Amino acid sequence: MNARLTRAMLAFSFADPPVSFHSLDEQRRQQRAAATITREAYDLALARYREGLGDYLQVLSAEQRCSRSEASTRILPRALELALNLVRAGRRL
Repeated sequence: MNARLTRAMLAFSFADPPVSFHSLDEQRRQQRAAATITREAYDLALARYREGLGDYLQVLSAEQRCSRSEASTRILPRALELALNLVRAGRRL
């Protein structure tokens, strides 16, 4: 019973793997773009602080956003890999 249910769930979840992978790939591209923008914002905040035009709180805030954004770019490739492994496993069932 469990194997049959697992096969059915895999078939439903990954009925159209290319669409799913395209979606994950698009999300990865968007996250990379967001990481680039947050890195630029951090660099700008740091430059403003060094020139006396901003305070260190702005730098810390930009650094925190940058770290979160960069962390999310590392998570999505792993999700893509796991999804691919699930599709492969579903084909073997």
